Amino acid sequence: MLFILNEEESIGEGEGSDTQKAEPLEIKQLEALDEAVIEYRAITSLTTKGTMKLRGVVKGKEIIVLTDSGATHNFIHYELVKEKKIPMDRNTQFGVIIGDGTSCKGKGICSRVEIQLEGLTIVADLLAVD
Repeated sequence: MLFILNEEESIGEGEGSDTQKAEPLEIKQLEALDEAVIEYRAITSLTTKGTMKLRGVVKGKEIIVLTDSGATHNFIHYELVKEKKIPMDRNTQFGVIIGDGTSCKGKGICSRVEIQLEGLTIVADLLAVD
């Protein structure tokens, strides 16, 4: 799972980024869903086993990428989608339940978004959420 956060989020000191051009890694196409879950501890910056934060770049903007080895969906913050004018399909309806029980309606799916990480480029479908 990838969750792309606002630039105001931070990662630990010494976890720098050296974005180099590499062969893109294609992530399996997103399957249709009715409901997705974001682990509350993951978005509140509490460290959990199987998660880590990385610096990355999307459309020229430095971002924070939260990876979670146990998650099933990829998310992107809707503000970043608007700011960088990332194409989004609003026809797919889905809900998101955060680990604390809060639910919200997803904004849409951004297909084939290119995310540059240190020495790696990932192409993935991302669910846009607030």
